Amino acid sequence: MTLSSQLTSLEEFCRSDGRVCPLPVYWVRLWELITKASPDNEPPLPLILAAWNETTHLDKMVRLVEQLEHAEKNGTLDVVDSYLRELPLSRWLRSETTSASNQ
Repeated sequence: MTLSSQLTSLEEFCRSDGRVCPLPVYWVRLWELITKASPDNEPPLPLILAAWNETTHLDKMVRLVEQLEHAEKNGTLDVVDSYLRELPLSRWLRSETTSASNQ
């Protein structure tokens, strides 16, 4: 299975500037957007509440990608793309380290 250029671009955006995933309240909103569009096929749950403190940044990044892939398969990637790109950087969990490529 090949990734669409839109999905690839969105995944790159979601990793840029130290982004890990949206903060919990905004991650729930993302999940709701995806779920509303395909109520019979729910996306993976966001790692919030107890899972927020029990999972690593990598776990959160992987889960977000799973949600993006779900959105693509269910025709909601355009809505998800707009939502995430309009989300201010202050509403994202960010990694404390920045790779040399992001400097």
